[in-house]
Amino acid sequence: MTKRALEESPSGCNSKDRRISYLFINNLSVIQKATTALERGCGSIKRSIESTAGPSLWVKPSAINTTFRSLTHKDDVFFVNKNKKLILVTNRISSIEKVVEYVHSTPNTIVRLIDSDIVTKYIIRDVETDFILEDIAKEIASQDILVSKIVRFKKKGTSEPIPTNLIDEIGKTNRSEIKIGRVIFQVSRFIENPKVCFKCLKFGHTQIRCNKHKRCSKCGGTHNDECTGPIKCFRCNEPHDVLDKNCTIFISEQEIITLVRTHDISFAEARKRVATGQSFAAVAGSTSTSKSVVSSGVQAQLSDLLLLIKSLQDQITNLAPQVSQISNLHEVNKKILDRCIQTQEDLDHQIVENKNLQALTDSQNKTIESLTNRLTVLESNYGFRSSDSPDPGLFHQSLDELNNFSPAISVDTDPGIG
Repeated sequence: MTKRALEESPSGCNSKDRRISYLFINNLSVIQKATTALERGCGSIKRSIESTAGPSLWVKPSAINTTFRSLTHKDDVFFVNKNKKLILVTNRISSIEKVVEYVHSTPNTIVRLIDSDIVTKYIIRDVETDFILEDIAKEIASQDILVSKIVRFKKKGTSEPIPTNLIDEIGKTNRSEIKIGRVIFQVSRFIENPKVCFKCLKFGHTQIRCNKHKRCSKCGGTHNDECTGPIKCFRCNEPHDVLDKNCTIFISEQEIITLVRTHDISFAEARKRVATGQSFAAVAGSTSTSKSVVSSGVQAQLSDLLLLIKSLQDQITNLAPQVSQISNLHEVNKKILDRCIQTQEDLDHQIVENKNLQALTDSQNKTIESLTNRLTVLESNYGFRSSDSPDPGLFHQSLDELNNFSPAISVDTDPGIG
């Protein structure tokens, strides 16, 4: 693998460039990335259809339906985000191909794949910093690992790289190691911190796209002068800075991102799970730090619940004999069902025997017909004629008379010639 000296950052780069260097791998087309993502576990693909001259050309529902109805499947979904960009959500390659072809033929429009939803991020540690990113990308590609981006971290505020790299692999995968050169490196999932706006101090966006008023991180106010009020987080109302990572709201946001990245679920589903767990954690934390106090109203409600449970138990006990009768009926029904099945089997067997008997009868009839035809042919060949039988009444002699029969003409038995 090629080595080279430490890279020097350009003099005009910003603080972010001094901390991180990127390598975007652009040899894969949008369709290739989408196909790979769907083949490797992604449930759907998000495509951003943008205009190079401002908002998207297709913002109104009527325009979207008219333009893309014939290009996409009926299950595909379109929506317009807050930046006036049209987003297509689909899991069909045919829809992606048709939309890409149409958008490329339209002036001042581009189509872009939203990579954050189709990649799995991994951290690779202890990689020597004098290995260039291009060689790392070639080594990874030789193992049939499709990567869209490789990031090398640097020390904050300096241009000195550190032996920690981040890769974005296309698809939902679950790797534990990656080979670079002749060394196998252990990898771990990368869970990013919540995205915080340093202008309005809310989650989910950055200050570049924020159009709200600037807030103070100490008191939560919108003043521009130095803060003199008490420190209080406007999210959780606790006495700490709003950017404190020990804030319960910040921890909840971190848990949401962890669930999304590790369980491949939506942010909405992750928020529901964290909200349920957070309420339980809040109760557990309050009971561990302070003495639990139960009001008389709560005690009365608990007593009512206990009475209701006792009543339900009595009803279940009374229903036990009926349950036993139902069980007996189930047994009887099962026996009847078995008898019906046996009867049906007997009928099916009798039908088969009847069919076999009918086939045998048809065969015998054909044999008889064949023999009859042969007899007819034989009679015609040998000239057999039918004749009437003699009448027995024409003969009146008795048996004795027939036995005493004498010739009517005398026969000369003397020798010689007369």
